[in-house]
Amino acid sequence: MKSLRKVGESFSSATSHNQDFQEVLLVPIEDIDLDVSKNIRDSYDLEGLKELAKSIETHGLLEPIGIEKNLGKNGKYPLVFGFRRALAISKFTNIKIVRAITVLSSSNKEIIQLLENIQREDLSDYELAKSLYQIKKASSFTIEELARNIDKSIDWVKKKMVHANILNDIEDISSPNQLNTLKNLTTQQIASISKLAKNEKIHAIEEIGKGKSKVKDIRNLSYKFKKEKVNSSKKRYDHFDSKTRIKELKMQLKSLYSQRTKLNNEIAKYELELSSYSS
Repeated sequence: MKSLRKVGESFSSATSHNQDFQEVLLVPIEDIDLDVSKNIRDSYDLEGLKELAKSIETHGLLEPIGIEKNLGKNGKYPLVFGFRRALAISKFTNIKIVRAITVLSSSNKEIIQLLENIQREDLSDYELAKSLYQIKKASSFTIEELARNIDKSIDWVKKKMVHANILNDIEDISSPNQLNTLKNLTTQQIASISKLAKNEKIHAIEEIGKGKSKVKDIRNLSYKFKKEKVNSSKKRYDHFDSKTRIKELKMQLKSLYSQRTKLNNEIAKYELELSSYSS
């Protein structure tokens, strides 16, 4: 392991999670793994990072960066939380050494990371839904356990999971423009199309991308698709009903033909008997 220097200071903002932290160390920023693909946030605003970097240079690192104590396979310390701060320091400051908190290996790192992001990084509904789904899948938490761990209501988590399930359902078949629209929709907007079929969701996303982004507009779209489906089903039913009725009438007609033949044979029989008496 690389040689790290312990420091006595602690971060006051970390006191509510003391059971998860071991110690505060001085770490070279270049030794921290800043792989964007491993982070919860979908994208980062460069101007925002520059402003954050300037604030850190002026006031110091007021919020902690969390790392695992042991090196990863790439020889760097895996980042648990504080990615945005670490990225700002790395890209836009001359700071070489940062203070970091080591996280116990037995801790649920994903939960700590999500909690820190929710509280401090203003994630979009898209990012929240995706990250909550990933954490639930990785941890096998129930909705109630997940809500308790991130200090949110059960209803809030359920809505985010509905959002995530819709994303999982249609992201892979969405065009780049549709995917961009999806990333900007709120959970409330997504909920308005939750009961539509997959192809109808895609159609709705396409319409939303054209400017129909208000919840009222999206609900109207959803109602329109449902109405079209009902009308289509009714037409199919009417078609089926007509075919069935024709079949029934043909069977009745066939029965009448059979009865007519039977009656004609009976008439012929009696006429033959009358003819024999006459002779």
